[in-house]
Amino acid sequence: MTQSKHIKYYRNLGWDFINPTEMLHFVSKQRKQVKMFSYGCDLDYDLMSQLIKKHLVSETETRNETTMEISFDSYDANLTNLAWSDYFYEVYNIEENRFVEFEKELRQLSGTHIRCHYNIRGHFEVQLNGKKYSTLVYKTLDCSAVYREEVEGRYLFFIDTESEDNQRIRQKMHLLPEHLQSLNLPEYFTEIQREVYVRDWFRSILDKISRGLRGEKVNIKHKDIKIVIGAGEYNNNPGWLHTQEEELNLIEASTWEGMFPKGSISAILAEHVWEHLTYEEGIEAAKLCYFYLKDSGYIRCAVPDGYFQDEAYQDIVKIGGPGPKDHPAASHKIVYNYKTLTKMFEAAGFSVQLLEYCDESGHFHCIDWNEKDGLIFRSKKFDPRNHGDIVKCPSLMIDAVKREYVLMD
Repeated sequence: MTQSKHIKYYRNLGWDFINPTEMLHFVSKQRKQVKMFSYGCDLDYDLMSQLIKKHLVSETETRNETTMEISFDSYDANLTNLAWSDYFYEVYNIEENRFVEFEKELRQLSGTHIRCHYNIRGHFEVQLNGKKYSTLVYKTLDCSAVYREEVEGRYLFFIDTESEDNQRIRQKMHLLPEHLQSLNLPEYFTEIQREVYVRDWFRSILDKISRGLRGEKVNIKHKDIKIVIGAGEYNNNPGWLHTQEEELNLIEASTWEGMFPKGSISAILAEHVWEHLTYEEGIEAAKLCYFYLKDSGYIRCAVPDGYFQDEAYQDIVKIGGPGPKDHPAASHKIVYNYKTLTKMFEAAGFSVQLLEYCDESGHFHCIDWNEKDGLIFRSKKFDPRNHGDIVKCPSLMIDAVKREYVLMD
């Protein structure tokens, strides 16, 4: 092996930079190479082309310490809307302030527009039911709130046309709900975790296509109905009906009427949802769920745990969150402990079983709950931030079971 003048192998430390200046130069170079990536459904390519021409195209190319190397890429769920421009294939060397202005105007257009790693664009394949499915993969540069907490970077997955088995799906992506048109996973996921989630994403897409797309109501007679409340863009429970707040609201009965008959739902899962309601709203939401649950149906509920003794954790999950108005926890209205959460569901007529929780002394307790009855990602069992006996990000988890003999008001 040829010895480098910039890096050296140390037996106890591994590879390291000989000169810290070289390290700073390396990091700076990575920061100045950016792929601007736009994705969504029915993107406005004409306006995007105009913005590229306005901000990125220059007759005289300049290269200096403040110059950034920019490329542009996009993904449209509507396969017929790929109105490419020659501008999309170019690499632009521009001043950083020009790029910031371009980014600012771009984000006013429809779709999502995000910085990605300049040289990371690949494919990810999974096998499902004897077929091979493939995805496009990008890695973001942004630090954003994933699973309510701050997590650096994430991987974006999109259905591509590389696999023949993808064709049926790719042609119908624009008809799917927005949360199924792409998949967003934290970068700290292992290869196995990514494979599990991507495969489950494909299952959800295929199930949605087979059951009917936009505007088509699903025949729910004689079905085992299981729903996820406030699912966001994550599909952790294949075969369940994943819903968003605007589709199914826990405190708006009108969003439930017409969708489900009384006593028709077998299970409801709500992961970090109830803390966004007041205590009184929580009781009313539980009563609404009770009305639509079958006898012995249940709610699997997970919320932040007020008895977990970690100052940083409590600062994030507290009422109003850690401060920024756009933080996912900014709308927190209550922090439950196992006593108050149990009391709230019992007030609505449920019988409560504790699955994971901290007691008054901060000691963590859990039972061997079955994820087939509803998978909670932010749990001791599935969150990779919790290793072995070390619990860093717990949830207070319960099953609230409908008691047959309780009468509704």
